[in-house]
Amino acid sequence: MSSFILERVKSIIFYPAYEWRIISAEIRSLKEDFFGFCLTLILFGAAAQVLGSFFYVKNVLDIDAYRFSFPLTKAVSFIIVQMLTVIILTFFINGTARKFASDRDFVRSGKLAIYGLTPYFLCYIIANLDHRLILAMIPAFYSLYIFAKGLPVLLNTAHAKVPSFVFLIAMMVLGCNYILESGFNLLISLLFPDILPKPF
Repeated sequence: MSSFILERVKSIIFYPAYEWRIISAEIRSLKEDFFGFCLTLILFGAAAQVLGSFFYVKNVLDIDAYRFSFPLTKAVSFIIVQMLTVIILTFFINGTARKFASDRDFVRSGKLAIYGLTPYFLCYIIANLDHRLILAMIPAFYSLYIFAKGLPVLLNTAHAKVPSFVFLIAMMVLGCNYILESGFNLLISLLFPDILPKPF
């Protein structure tokens, strides 16, 4: 992990108000932020998913045919779900900005989605190691505080509108993640019927 990512993670978590001002002023394209920061954290979560899924197959089912194919499939689905979540959230923030007395700016909306979800991505690195570690996702709600600090800086959101905007962002992330994960879990249950039960 590069020094830039480590410094950005530390700063956005411990000094979000200050870091959002830096993000607002720096000259970085949305592509650089997505591939240079967001995707890196997602890939770490995917690596944890590979390890967790590998030991799940080994310890619970011990099916040699699934030993590598299942973990890789789970990791790819995790990457796709998280990337889609960020993309959809970007369009959502940009599309609803004016309803919350905010500037409409696609690039800045993308930066909000990418950096605001930092705790969310970090928690997945732990939670993906074992399904029993789901409680590790609780600190991910700290992302809401980071969004609250970032909206006035990047989109000039009126302070009175921040709580409702953050609440809607939270519902969007949870709903989007649930729907996408359910869809991929359905597909995986069809590919690996001995591991995941069909949801119907």
